[in-house]
Amino acid sequence: MKRIRPIRKFLNLLVKIIPVLLIGFFIIPKIITLTSPPSPAESPESPETPEQPTETATPEDESVKYLAEKVLKNLTLDQKIGQMLIIRNRYTKMTPEFAAEISDLKPGGYIIFNENITTLAETKKLISDSREKIEAANLITLEDGTTLKIPAFISTDQEGGSVQRLQSVSDYPPEYIPPMSEIDSTDTAYKTGQLLAEECKNIGLNLDFAPVADIFSNPQNTVIGNRAFGTDKNTVADMSTALARGLRDSDIIPVFKHFPGHGDTITDSHQSLPIVTKSLDELEGNELYPFKKAIESGAEMIMVAHIALPNITGDYTPASLSPKIITDLLKTQLNYSGLVITDGLDMGALTNNYSGTKIAIKAVIAGADLLLTPVSPLEAKSAILSAVKDGTISESRIDKSVQKILELKLRRLN
Repeated sequence: MKRIRPIRKFLNLLVKIIPVLLIGFFIIPKIITLTSPPSPAESPESPETPEQPTETATPEDESVKYLAEKVLKNLTLDQKIGQMLIIRNRYTKMTPEFAAEISDLKPGGYIIFNENITTLAETKKLISDSREKIEAANLITLEDGTTLKIPAFISTDQEGGSVQRLQSVSDYPPEYIPPMSEIDSTDTAYKTGQLLAEECKNIGLNLDFAPVADIFSNPQNTVIGNRAFGTDKNTVADMSTALARGLRDSDIIPVFKHFPGHGDTITDSHQSLPIVTKSLDELEGNELYPFKKAIESGAEMIMVAHIALPNITGDYTPASLSPKIITDLLKTQLNYSGLVITDGLDMGALTNNYSGTKIAIKAVIAGADLLLTPVSPLEAKSAILSAVKDGTISESRIDKSVQKILELKLRRLN
């Protein structure tokens, strides 16, 4: 009996320990799951935590990709090229001329500027009418008989500071947002992104050409100035990704700009071509850093600037038209798989040196997926169509861009 007593003690100990173990294995994990704070993508309260891009495709990703492929197969070449165009107009309301242009172009999206904005109600109607016309022009029938309207990118430049298109609303302008240089924390940057998103959504937009990821490294630069978050690459990277997350979490697609960095220029690319003489090593040590961080954070879209970088490309071709900048540097070296959009193709940096049709063809050859405000959208589309037919541009090249466009639209706008 004396030998049995330790066994009884052991059994009694087990009886006491087992409930504790059960609590540890089954109950505590559930409590942690229910009470742990949500991830940064879900919680505005923790914007400082870096956002991690998803490396493994989810079932939703695969579903979107499959549907995009189905849509792509049912598009004509003319329709595909139309998806690559973001157009503007000079009107404050829908006109027969603009409606006809939309019908002919079947564009992928629309951008508004100050000249389009009047009262809140009238501007909302212009945006709503434009979206409806664009989506009606892009109504397709799939092989199974299903009809689908391809969503439209409806956009503007709403950065804060000196670039706030919506401040032009004459009767109920949104709250004024100070320049980005005055933002002093990632929490404020995130909340600013949320506020910008609400302003955009209130008027009917779904894409904002913000944040500015340029580093203000040249005091003589009046084009960027206080539009930038600062003079330090880490500050610019942290603030721009936080603001983009605020936009994204509030259902507005952010666009990082102006790759590969417009901060060390003096010339205004709206007027003429800026020339940056830095080497690739110099860019990698400074200007490219915020864009690398943007890519790591899951950037859906990056805008390429009209600046020449002769010590990298070997010539004075603007970055927005250069395969060495878009395809070799951005897509290959930085491993960026999102959408590349040009800065406005009607800007002086390009139009002083090339025809509108040449600009469009060179942008596509360079690797741009979206062409912003071509000089003459109809002529640009016709030129690209001819370039595909004569073999200058392959249709598979067009398909790669349109597949990505459709995937983003179906994921974020559908």
